[in-house]
Amino acid sequence: MPEIKLSALVQAFPELSLVGPDLTVSSVSTDSRDCQGALFVALKGEKFDGHDFIENAVHNGAVAVLGEERRLTALPSSIQSRLSFIVCDSSLRGLGLMGAYARSLTHAKIGAITGSCGKTTVKELAASILALKGRTLYTEGNFNNDVGVPKTLLRLDDSYAYAVIEQGASHPGDIARTAQFVRPDVALITNAGGAHLEGFGSERGIYKGKSEILEDVFSRGGIGIVPCDSPFFKDWHADFNAELKEGRLWFFGSRPEARVRVSNIETESAGLNFTLTIEGRAYPVTLPLLGSHNAYNAAAAACLALALGATPAQIVEGLSKGTGVTGRLHVEPLTCGLLIDDAYNASYPSVLAALEVLKSQTGVRIFCFGDMGELGGEARLLHRKVGSSAADSADEVFLLGMLTMETKTALPSAFHFGDLESLTLALGSDIDTLMEEGKKVCVLVKGSHFMHMDAVAAFLRERYSC
Repeated sequence: MPEIKLSALVQAFPELSLVGPDLTVSSVSTDSRDCQGALFVALKGEKFDGHDFIENAVHNGAVAVLGEERRLTALPSSIQSRLSFIVCDSSLRGLGLMGAYARSLTHAKIGAITGSCGKTTVKELAASILALKGRTLYTEGNFNNDVGVPKTLLRLDDSYAYAVIEQGASHPGDIARTAQFVRPDVALITNAGGAHLEGFGSERGIYKGKSEILEDVFSRGGIGIVPCDSPFFKDWHADFNAELKEGRLWFFGSRPEARVRVSNIETESAGLNFTLTIEGRAYPVTLPLLGSHNAYNAAAAACLALALGATPAQIVEGLSKGTGVTGRLHVEPLTCGLLIDDAYNASYPSVLAALEVLKSQTGVRIFCFGDMGELGGEARLLHRKVGSSAADSADEVFLLGMLTMETKTALPSAFHFGDLESLTLALGSDIDTLMEEGKKVCVLVKGSHFMHMDAVAAFLRERYSC
């Protein structure tokens, strides 16, 4: 994190004010248990209020506090006299402005990524490419919301040449809010549709929500990148026609219009082979990831890196070094066969993509599926559609959750369970029987984060570790 002088911070953002002596801070914490020498940000959540832990933060070494005025003035005078305070109307907004200030101090080129699915894979691949040009910061894990984005920005310092920032969204306005902190030079949408329908209301609502990142980057003269294979291809053409004519709206995908075009996709046991045509010249690429959809993710990452200055040679090399992320279509061997761990989260398109990977595997193909969330009025229909798709991709299906009862309606042969313990017990017994018969299995584990399907993957790792 860069050193931040509190007086300079409040000068940059008049909605913030400084109470107490001026300080220079070099670390920020939202955890009162771990804030030695740091500025403590008193965030408020649904089940907690960080203002209640300010005294604990001071006890643990905090030198300054960012919080809301009414709560700060209620602190004991012994606390008020010892600290410097950044006062704001919203602690969450204040954290975002600190991230924006850190971003203003850096000379790093910044690429931002959003989309209904594929964000994390594209982020990892883009970072792999850009790391060949210079030190690259990228979003860790799923730190892509109002808290995670500024925390990532606060990690920026002069040692970084590039940053790849993931921006998630569940509702209209989410991306516009975090984009004002990120202020990317290049912004990319992986896709639009099929996720967070509940929050956005419709696929058209998702399109508008994701396009907030384009409105932001175009307003500052930057480059926006979108998939040309999307149903919204013509909408982006029409809505951002001026930027298209200026050469600032780029496309990736399989169509001739793509600045980075993907073709000749071949699936192998260890990954993918395909061709990337980059600004008219073809390059063979080997990607150590499964699933033909990842060739499109690679094209997206390549397009983002290209816009940030990467050469075609760096793109090809960076993609060849790309790795999977645990919980996101991560393949690993087991004594019983193979585990495809895609348990971190689930949208309808990502489930279909994972099933395509399962379909291509050998042995007894087992699909463990938990509910998908945030689908609104489409939830029951989409869970039934998963059942229809699974019938063609899996030999056995194990289901968990209320909505997957709809999956069982479309696939009566599936097994449905009321809790994780029952599912893992039955799954283990089934695999043991198959192994006794001399059969190998391939297990795909998939479900939205709140279903904790990662516990199924952990069970398999522990029981059938190589």
